[in-house]
Parts: sequence; structure tokens; C-alpha cells
Amino acid sequence: MKPMPNKCTPKTRKIFLVIFGLLSVVIVATVIAAVVSTRTPEATLSPPIETSLADAFLQDGDDKHVIVVGAGAAGLFACYTLVYLGIDCTILEASDSFGGRVQELPAGDFVDVPLDLGAEWIHVNPRVLQDMLLFDDEVDVETIVYQPQTISTYRNNKRRRNNWVRFFYREHKFYNSTWHSYLADYVYPYVADRLELNAAVTSVDYSNATRVTVETADGRTFSGSHVIVATPVTILQDGDIEFDPPLPEKKQAALQQVYMTAGLKAWLEFDERFFPDMQIAGSLSTFLLEEGALYFDALFRKPSDRIVLALFQVGGDGAYKRVAMDDASILQSSLNELDQIFDGKASEHYVKGVVQNWSTEPFIKGAYSYNDYNMAALRKPIDSRIYFCGEYLNYDDQSTVHGAAISGRNTVRRLVLDNNVL
Repeated sequence: MKPMPNKCTPKTRKIFLVIFGLLSVVIVATVIAAVVSTRTPEATLSPPIETSLADAFLQDGDDKHVIVVGAGAAGLFACYTLVYLGIDCTILEASDSFGGRVQELPAGDFVDVPLDLGAEWIHVNPRVLQDMLLFDDEVDVETIVYQPQTISTYRNNKRRRNNWVRFFYREHKFYNSTWHSYLADYVYPYVADRLELNAAVTSVDYSNATRVTVETADGRTFSGSHVIVATPVTILQDGDIEFDPPLPEKKQAALQQVYMTAGLKAWLEFDERFFPDMQIAGSLSTFLLEEGALYFDALFRKPSDRIVLALFQVGGDGAYKRVAMDDASILQSSLNELDQIFDGKASEHYVKGVVQNWSTEPFIKGAYSYNDYNMAALRKPIDSRIYFCGEYLNYDDQSTVHGAAISGRNTVRRLVLDNNVL
């Protein structure tokens, strides 16, 4: 019997291989996206914090009082954990509101839904919102899957579609609330009576063998047995808090290794939509190298019919140039950039805008940390009395809200275990 002729020509085989390759990429990308969206940080799975953890710590005859410096996510969760364990504490916040880089533009102030002025994304499975809590509250917060469907870059004066990126990128956001409202609803109520606002700490004196004295810019003094420093790393880098004795040289050197990038966000409302879900003002490679601005639909899958494009820019020369501008200039520079990308449509349809420049906030001075440095030296306590926590001190979840919160929790755990006397 004569063999059947092979009807698969080299051309058809090539087409088949191309199609098969593309399908394989799509399948793998979908799996990767699903894994990313369901990952829970390992830190939440560490040994639980039980109320009995502090029994030995509290049985010691010395007066135990922990002072927490900074009421961002790390400081709030440190104080929250101390309250849960029954340990007396005070939290000192330099600004006039709690939350640090977690702030909110309330519904009605700009558009009809609240917006995250700072941290916005939930970088892991939203169940982390429940996992981080210690008291019996049940989190009732609606979230969305954030997976932009239309994505473009801008290179060589031409806008290019990169919708394939959606197969590799998937996170979560709040639906009709914010990170700040989460802290306000589930953490702040437990620490409200311990919180001192407008209390910028200027010195920490631990020269006494048993007591630590903390002084604020307005002359108030607070005394405690231990201190947890939960400020942004820039505050320590710039020497805004004087330590007596000075911080160990190894810790000071490690602090200077941390890169806290410049950063800002802005929101521009328009009366007509002309942009994709996500627009990169440059090539994908330059954006990944922190050189380009990112514009995204601020109301993607949120309950609003308004049309708002948000700017998010951190790192690179572009960010440092933009954070040096005043708010009006930042908005105008954004409109100019968008006009170039969208042939003048931005200025044509512009309604209003608002800016949050984190680099000019005096008690923040930047966006977040994300380089490699000697984290072990930074996390090491001084004399088992001065401890440090923050997003820059979480190995697994650096630069995130939940990473900062878990750092606060775990730092309290370490403080208690280090000072157990039984």
C-alpha cells in the first residue's frame, strides 16, 4: 500500500507552530496571572499571635509602656497588636491624620467614589485583609479583580497596543472604599485613645538603662520602657530624629543603602473617554526600569460613570523632575504629555484635576523603597529596647501596605519574645 501523501506543507507547519506557540503563551500567562492573584504572603502564615504571648512580658515587675513613633500602616498595626496583647502603649504621629502614605480623597471631594491618594493596589489575595486582624472583626469589604484589558505604550511618537500584557498582570483593588477606610474601620478604633496627632518626634533618648524618653517638636516628652520606630525610612536617613546614644554605625550605613524613590499621583477628569485602561508614556521596557509615567483608568470597575485618568509616577529622572513642580505645573505637564499621545484630546476634554505629591510631604518624603540592602541590620533592635518596622523591613512584601502592617505585627511579637523574663 502506498503511503498517504503528507498534506502538511512547510508553510502550514509553520502556521501551526506559531498558533500552538501563541496558545501555549496564553495558557501559561493565564496560569501565572491566576497564581499571582491568589498568592497570600507567607508572613501571614507565621505562628499566630495569641494573647498569652505577653504573659511573661507583663509579669515582670518593671513598668511596661511601649511608644510607637509613626501612625502609618506599620505603626498602627504595631499599636493594634500591643493593645490586643494588653500592653500599655502610645502612638505618636507627626501629621494631623493617621495612615501615613495610606490616605483617601473622600467621595464627593473630587468624584462620586473615594480614591486612594497613596497606596491603592492589594498586591495579594484580598483575604489578607482578614488575615491581618487579631480581634474578632469580620471584614466586610468588596474588592475587584484589577486586570486592565486595553494597554498601550508610546514610543517613537506612536501609540502601540500591548493588550497581551493583561495575560501577565492581575491584582486587586477596593471597589467602593480604600486602604484608608480599611484602617479606619478595623484598626483605628482599637488605637484611637492611644494616638497623639501633630506629635513630630525629634529625639529618642535611651541612655537610661531602664527608661526611654521621647521628645516631640512642640516640647512634649513621653517616657516608656520600649520604643518602636515606624516612620518612613527617609525620616531616619535625614536625621530628623536624634538618637542618644547615636544609632550603631552598621545600622546608619544600612539606612543609607535604602532607595526611597520620588513619587506622586494625580487625577485628571475628562468629559469624554479617549484613553485605554492603561497607558504607558514610553515603551514597556522604560516603564519597567522606572523611567516612564503610568496613566490608568482610576475608576476601572468601580461604581462610577465619571471619566478619570490617574497618573502614577515613581523613580527615574521624570519623577524627580515632576515632583519638583507645583501642583498646577504637574497637571499641565501631564496634559501636555497626554496631548502628545492622544493628538490634543486631553486638553480638549479636560475638566479638572488634583495632585498628591508624596515627595513634598514633610513627614513622608517619597513613595516607597524597593532596592536590595542590608535588611537584617535595619531590623536588628538596639539593646532589646529600640525596635524598627515598616514596609522597607518586610523581606517578602516590601513596598506594600500589607507588608508594612505585617512588619508592625511581627515587630511587636519579637519585642515581647526578646523581653520575656520567664
